[in-house]
Amino acid sequence: MNRLLLEKDGPEPELSTPEAFISRSEHSQIEARLDRFVMEARDLQLPIPPLRGAFTKPLQPVFVSPASPLPSVSLQTNHCPIICLTASSTLSSSSHSSSTYIQGAADDSESWSHGLTPSLFWQYKETLLAASEDELPNLIHCLLNGPTTAALAQAPAPPILIRPTQSIYIAPLSSISTTPIEDWDAVIICAPQNPFPAPPEPSPTSPTKSPQPKILHLPCPQGKLGSRALRTQLCRIHPFIDPFLRNPLYWSQPPKILCTCPTGTDLSVGAALFILCQYADEEGKLSWASCGDDTVVDKALVRRRLAWITTSVPEANPSRETLQALNV
Repeated sequence: MNRLLLEKDGPEPELSTPEAFISRSEHSQIEARLDRFVMEARDLQLPIPPLRGAFTKPLQPVFVSPASPLPSVSLQTNHCPIICLTASSTLSSSSHSSSTYIQGAADDSESWSHGLTPSLFWQYKETLLAASEDELPNLIHCLLNGPTTAALAQAPAPPILIRPTQSIYIAPLSSISTTPIEDWDAVIICAPQNPFPAPPEPSPTSPTKSPQPKILHLPCPQGKLGSRALRTQLCRIHPFIDPFLRNPLYWSQPPKILCTCPTGTDLSVGAALFILCQYADEEGKLSWASCGDDTVVDKALVRRRLAWITTSVPEANPSRETLQALNV
């Protein structure tokens, strides 16, 4: 991040790793890959220049494990501290250090968090920290099912525009209630069932927009089976999207296309990613002319378009199987 965000003359910022966890040999191997990491990040073509104004000091990681004391961190330094936590324990001796690895502690929160979310933690921080470890599961259950939390959980999030496009939105299926279905020109539903009655299909050559959107239902069960089903369903998006992009009515005012699934973070991301890879240019403008037999959808293109989605929707978390549905 320092090499990517900070433009300064002189030597590149040095890599900092915790000696208790990372050996000097592993440190050297990571350091040898930094140039490639930076190059791959630049290839994503993220909006880096606006971010540079927010970073006036280099980021400095501070590593904390269960065995280490909480560090004393001051913001009045020549760097910006980033606290990096690990649930794994460290066993040190005079000859070497080793770690007791806790599988999934970093990225598999659903297996140990009991549904606790960052926002819920900060809302009830004092209560949670005062509880014993044995009390936590029941306490989290009570907080999750409390009237305030339940009401917030039931409130559907509004659809989010994937920038830099002006057309593609992603949302969980429940959020359609926040916007009248008639407000959308096209809706792609990746779910086991279509919750809407089949509407009369609008004519792409109509001189005016149809008040009733066109709905494409891609039958996809939950989980890995849904991702596998999505692979076979994506081909149906071409004949669905093409008429909108060929219609001169939408050349001056891009169509509003909603991709949705039960969570709004997995299958709908795969559908939106497919559209972006097939129809969007580097400025996010959709065109049927961008899609052809010579369209090359490789890993580099998928990474760039996926970066648009994750930047716009940080909660987006497509599974490996969903990404593989794009055949890359």
